[in-house]
Amino acid sequence: MLKATRYLGGLSYSAFAVAFFVFYLFVLLQDPTESYAFKNAAFVSLSITAVFVVAALCMVAYKLNLKFVKFIIIIAIALALASMFFLFFERGIRYISVIPALIRTSGRVFGGLERVRHVLKSALIAYFLGVTASYLWYRIHKSISIATNIKLFRSGGLLILLGSLLLIASAGVILCEAGYIMLAIAFFRLKF
Repeated sequence: MLKATRYLGGLSYSAFAVAFFVFYLFVLLQDPTESYAFKNAAFVSLSITAVFVVAALCMVAYKLNLKFVKFIIIIAIALALASMFFLFFERGIRYISVIPALIRTSGRVFGGLERVRHVLKSALIAYFLGVTASYLWYRIHKSISIATNIKLFRSGGLLILLGSLLLIASAGVILCEAGYIMLAIAFFRLKF
């Protein structure tokens, strides 16, 4: 089970790093009027790799008998899903790139200034929930770091937390990517 956990964690965090980068490129940097095929594929790949990351974390928590970590994982997943709901389904991200156009046209495009308020409110709620979920992921990785004596877990979790705080700027993506790579390396070094 150690070898399976090590490979599942390392490979899933590696795939998650790639999927997160592709997700950022195709979803956040594309024009909102373009095709949704790449956006949907990026979202699906990110979701699938996230399932494997959670499975690897649950396997480590089970092996190390960290019961509170399993509980924190459930809460972090719920907060991340709520954040994605406000970000995507409440159209928090879909119209963010057209906010300057909305303001220039005196609020007559896409429902006016009410749309701007709705987009900003959804984006702020999503940001707050995402940062809270990132803090819980940091706590998970810090607990695993203490139990395994592998400092890369704590460092990777901290980089993801700092990256989520700075995610509005592009520097946050670089920090998150570095954190995911560090966590992949930490899983490959895992020994029970």
